[in-house]
Amino acid sequence: MNVSHKIFGFIKSETAQFIAVLLCVLLLFWVFGCESSVQSLDGSGVRVTRPELIQEVESFMVQAEKKFKILDQKDELKKLFADKLLLFSETGKFNPAGVIASILSILGIGAIADNTRKRLEIKRISNKPLEVPNCSSQPNQPPLT
Repeated sequence: MNVSHKIFGFIKSETAQFIAVLLCVLLLFWVFGCESSVQSLDGSGVRVTRPELIQEVESFMVQAEKKFKILDQKDELKKLFADKLLLFSETGKFNPAGVIASILSILGIGAIADNTRKRLEIKRISNKPLEVPNCSSQPNQPPLT
């Protein structure tokens, strides 16, 4: 008798047990072989695993911290301007040196924020991988005749 006939004969006589064992093996492969994944937070539709998701969340937190620093700088600028206006309205005196100092501090804060934004943008662009077009023909080779 052939080996395959013996195997099929066993499967035919013990169908329920064979199916149960097969389901258990498939379940074990699914539980231990496949890592759980979810869709990415960036909206690309790519599925990511837990470590990749943690990395995405940390990246978003870094971006959020940068945005909070910009908001803090803007609030500080507003507060400085309001304080100078309040001082002017209380004393009724116009201090040209104070106005010049205020304008210079406003310009300085704006320049710092702009340089920081530009530096971060350059860094973000330089960290992107270069996209190489997929060319099917090679230009240096003569056509086949």
